[in-house]
Amino acid sequence: RNVMKSHRANGVNSGERSTAILSLAATLFLLPIGASAADAASTLTATDTSAQFSSARPASVSVLRLPANRSGQIQVGGTITVSGQANLVLWARVDGADYFSRLPALQGLSDVTAKAFTIPFNAAEHTVSELFLDVELLAPGEVSVENVRLLP
Repeated sequence: RNVMKSHRANGVNSGERSTAILSLAATLFLLPIGASAADAASTLTATDTSAQFSSARPASVSVLRLPANRSGQIQVGGTITVSGQANLVLWARVDGADYFSRLPALQGLSDVTAKAFTIPFNAAEHTVSELFLDVELLAPGEVSVENVRLLP
């Protein structure tokens, strides 16, 4: 089973990670807690359906937020391009708790171009209020996700 409950507070997973949830076009310079301006080695640019994240070191960030208001089987689709090595993870907020779906085919992606993806999440009779797409860069690199949407 690839869906697990997480203890994620205010949208941030435990451990050192920078998190940004965006619904408007923006560019952010991300710093881990306690880092100096000289450590500003990560950037995120996002719109409602696409995002580009780059980092000079391993990093993890929520790149997109999708309002859901759905129950049952939910699927998110899009395309991903990776320069370096990265994981793609879908988080779902269900009844105030956060759960994730991590597909083996979307882990350890290395130097791929415009790979189509579909990530399922089964909420059964519960309602998913929001979905978050996370990118985990395993080494320095860049990830771009495009045309991300809820599938019918």
